[in-house]
Amino acid sequence: MRQNTSEDNYNRKRSLSKKIESWETVVAGICLISSTILIFFAAVVRSFSQPINWSLDISLFLFAWAAFLSADVAYRDNKLVNLDFVLDVVSPKVKRVLMILIYLIILTFLLALVYYGSILVYKTRARAFQGIPNFSYSWITMSLPIGAIFLVRSTIEKLVPLFQKGT
Repeated sequence: MRQNTSEDNYNRKRSLSKKIESWETVVAGICLISSTILIFFAAVVRSFSQPINWSLDISLFLFAWAAFLSADVAYRDNKLVNLDFVLDVVSPKVKRVLMILIYLIILTFLLALVYYGSILVYKTRARAFQGIPNFSYSWITMSLPIGAIFLVRSTIEKLVPLFQKGT
């Protein structure tokens, strides 16, 4: 019987990571498209004097989740704004140190978002939507710490190779 090697564990973790990334991309897309369709549908129905009272609340919920999940998708795929020209003029060693410093600052900020976002979730647990009385506002605010957790994971994945290159 064959024992698991560290390479098998790495491949298993990488496979799980790819599944999470794929799931995250799909959910973010579904939330954004659903929010857009719901807002459009509500506007059309409102023009016939039949407003949908809960449409704004659900759209806000979907958009918040789409925003924070999409932030991680864009960050992970390096689609956010970069100041590459600053890093291009320094030596590779200085660039590596600067990248480590930048990612550590980002990581610190994201961990603060997780912490304070969790407090916000707790504080909004009793608040309900106007159009949906039994739907807690915490479901929206929960997108902040959970999105930040995904961003922490992506930051660590970017940071680890920088430390490995130095050894």
